[in-house]
Amino acid sequence: MSRPRASERIAWAVERLAVRPEDRILEIGCGHGVAVSEICERLEGGNVLAIDRSAKMIAAATRRSAEHVAAGRATFATTTFEAADFGAQRFEKVLAIHVGLFTRRHPALALGRVGDLLAPDGRIHLAYQPLDPAGAEATAAAFAATLVQNGFADPSVTVESLAAGTQVHVSAGPTDGLHLTAGAKSPALD
Repeated sequence: MSRPRASERIAWAVERLAVRPEDRILEIGCGHGVAVSEICERLEGGNVLAIDRSAKMIAAATRRSAEHVAAGRATFATTTFEAADFGAQRFEKVLAIHVGLFTRRHPALALGRVGDLLAPDGRIHLAYQPLDPAGAEATAAAFAATLVQNGFADPSVTVESLAAGTQVHVSAGPTDGLHLTAGAKSPALD
């Protein structure tokens, strides 16, 4: 029995973004750049900045999206989210697919930083594939609660079974422009 391709999971997550042609998007933990390639196909005037701590992954992602890099739709950087310098950039969407930074026991600092990087109408999008499909609803509820407890509002939750496994997507926007919530508490996620 062959394992379903990860690209199905990633395509599903990108669909949840509802990319608009002019969007400015940050992907945290881009890996091989599959999501960036799909996002760039939807952009006209917008762009995506993708970061990953692995130079090997950034090199592979840059090769995969060479045409998008040349057109100015994609930029890649080898860095951790904590160390990244975004300057004055703001994003309509921040995407993290299966990134541990947001599933650890205390993601408040990372979520506070995301809130600071979002444009006023921006949203964070977390996509995740739980190891135990039976726990998908609980995982989604924990994500939503964590976002609300850390300065985000209006969470949207989707849980769907795909050939690649059960997928969770949770998105939310910052609460009334209040972004920095470094002292907030988060429920534990497995």
